[in-house]
Amino acid sequence: MYSRNEEGRSVQSYKRIMRSGGMTQLPRPNTFDSVLIVPVGKSFMESDMGRFFLPLIKKYAEAFYHPLPVEIFEGFVSLKKANRRENEHEHKQYLVGDIFELINKETSRYQRSYCRLGMTLEDIYPGEGWNFVYGQARLMEKVGVFSFARHSPLFDSGVHVSDLSSGMLTAKQITKLLTYSMKTMVHETAHMFQIKHCIWYQCLMNGNNGEGENAARSFFCCPICLEQIMHTISIGAGRTVSKAERYEQMLSALDFVLDALKTETSIDGDFGAIEKDKLWLQQRLAFLSDGNVFCPECSD
Repeated sequence: MYSRNEEGRSVQSYKRIMRSGGMTQLPRPNTFDSVLIVPVGKSFMESDMGRFFLPLIKKYAEAFYHPLPVEIFEGFVSLKKANRRENEHEHKQYLVGDIFELINKETSRYQRSYCRLGMTLEDIYPGEGWNFVYGQARLMEKVGVFSFARHSPLFDSGVHVSDLSSGMLTAKQITKLLTYSMKTMVHETAHMFQIKHCIWYQCLMNGNNGEGENAARSFFCCPICLEQIMHTISIGAGRTVSKAERYEQMLSALDFVLDALKTETSIDGDFGAIEKDKLWLQQRLAFLSDGNVFCPECSD
């Protein structure tokens, strides 16, 4: 598997590059502050999985980046003009750089969007010499894309994710598909907030490009990456946003996701991965309610 050494970024270094007047654009409250989610490819809007997952993805993005607004692009961005090849299952696989260009072109009317994240059911790759990526982002352009394709538990069986229905999956499988995709979604969006891969702890921002590493990646940020995310969220919100406020929103979003999985899929079984993440949030909220703080050495 391909690997490389990464430097990471400290909280102090991050805050320096995010100072107003630097090279990096900052969000502005109510004018340039939204996260734009962009369905990419006709298959997303025409498939059962795409239509089912879209409101769940939006709900979790709203909580993770609370209180920044999250918008959904109207319709979808076509992949007809993107370069493609075939993957190991003879499914079309699309070039990430072309997807970025298409997103940039098609979303120009969304003037409020601070960053734009494409999501697709199609397999994607960043260039020759790479088999695939789960997602990728261009930090300075604030555009990214992530794919559901290889998160599907039936991908290795040659079943395209757009052909899935809830009846084909167990509770554990559909939970895995959704939670892995939500992790990738917020990970790639964080890159557009200028947050690099984490080298410090087990963290949502750890780099990965493989199944085992994806399973090991946390649903949550370490104290260092969390401090960076909260810093830019507070700039975009025009006010200080507390960790407790954000965690309460995330807990509510996971309740929403869990209810949807249980009621709309008619699947009985183990949704334990989401219950585990809810417990983590409940424990952190209890910790904060006792007057504790996270990582005091990382704060101003």
